[in-house]
Amino acid sequence: MYNVSEIKNEFIGLVGWNQNEYSTGFQLTDLTTSASGLFFNEVHPILTLENIASVCPEFDQMNLANTAAVNAAFTAWLKKKTEAGIVNGLEAWIEQKAEFGTSKNLLNRSDLFSTTGNFTDLETSTGKIVGFEISPSRSKSLMLKVKKLKLQFDTDQTIEIKLFKSGQKTEIETESVVYNSSGSVQEVTVDWSLSGEGSYFIVYDQQLLSGSAINGVKNYDFTSSGYTSFPSGRYLKATAFCAGVADASELWDLKENQYSLSTNYGLNLELAVECDYTSFLTEQKLLFKNIIRYSVAIDLMRTIAFNPESRVNRNEANFTRSEILYEINGDTQGRNSSTVFGRLTKAIAAVQFDKTGIDSICLPCRKRSVRFSSLGPY
Repeated sequence: MYNVSEIKNEFIGLVGWNQNEYSTGFQLTDLTTSASGLFFNEVHPILTLENIASVCPEFDQMNLANTAAVNAAFTAWLKKKTEAGIVNGLEAWIEQKAEFGTSKNLLNRSDLFSTTGNFTDLETSTGKIVGFEISPSRSKSLMLKVKKLKLQFDTDQTIEIKLFKSGQKTEIETESVVYNSSGSVQEVTVDWSLSGEGSYFIVYDQQLLSGSAINGVKNYDFTSSGYTSFPSGRYLKATAFCAGVADASELWDLKENQYSLSTNYGLNLELAVECDYTSFLTEQKLLFKNIIRYSVAIDLMRTIAFNPESRVNRNEANFTRSEILYEINGDTQGRNSSTVFGRLTKAIAAVQFDKTGIDSICLPCRKRSVRFSSLGPY
C-alpha cells in the first residue's frame, strides 16, 4: 500500500520534460525541471512535444481564452499522463519484488474485543473523558486502520467520538454517531489511519453521555495475568483510560490519564494493520529515476501509437503503429534488450530490494538495505 497522491507529488519533478523547440507549437508551463538531470524526451526520438501534441485533445480548438490558456491545458494533460506513468512504473517494480508485497494486511479486520457486554454490566458515568489509548508498533511503514467503531450504550443518543494524536493539539478525526440500538452493539464505518509513530486516543466525553455505557470486558481478568494493556497482538497496544479534564475540545495534559483494564466504556474497534511503503519510496526516490523515465516513455509511445483522440495530422505519416510497438516491445523471439521495455526491465532489476531489510515488521532486518547499480548518469 502507498499513498498515490503523495507519490505523485514527490516524483513529478524527479525527471523532467524538455521544452518545445518550436515557439509556434504548444509550450510547457511546468514540468521542465528535473531533480535527477534526466528527461523523458531523451528516452526515444519519437518523444518530441510535437509528436505528443499531435495525439492530445485539441486544446487549440477549444475556444480557450488565449495562447497561455491553451499551453496550460496541454501541460495539465501531459502532467496527468506523466503521473500515470510514474505510478505504473512503481507498480511494475513492486510486482516483481515478491518479498516486498503490496497493501498486505498483517491483521485482517480483527475486533479489539471478541465479546459484547451484558446489559446489566453498566459503567457509571464519572463525567470524565474516556476511551482507549492505542499505540501502534514503532514501525515506520506500519499503518493501523480503524475500519469500524462499535458502540454499546443503554440509552439512544447522539454522541461524538474523537481521535487525538500525541503531540497534536486538535483532534484529527471526529465522528458524530446517532446511536439508536437500545442497548445492542451498533457499528459505524470509518476510515481512520494511525501510523506507527506516537500514541492515539479514541474518546468521548462522559459529561455529554445520556444513561450509561455497557461494559464489554466485564468478564475479562487481565490484571491477574500481569497484563498492563489489553492482549491485542504484536502490532499495537491498547488500554482503556479516563481523564478528569473539562472537555475534549483539544488534547489534554496526558498526565491526567488514569488507566484501566476492567472496562471498555462501551467502545470496541474493528482494526486492520497494513504496510504503507510511501515513506520508503519517497525517501529513496532517486533510485527509481530510470524506472519512471522508461515507464512514462512507454505510456506516451503507446498513446502516440494508438492515437486515442483519432486526430488526423502530418505526424502520423512519420511512423506506423507496428513500428512504435516494435520500438517498445521488440519481437516475438524475445530480442528486446535494447527496446524501451527491455531497458525498463533492466532498471527494475537494478534497484534490488534486499529482504534482510529496513523495517522490523514490514521490511524486516536491515543488513545491506538497498542495492543499486547505476544504468546511467548519477
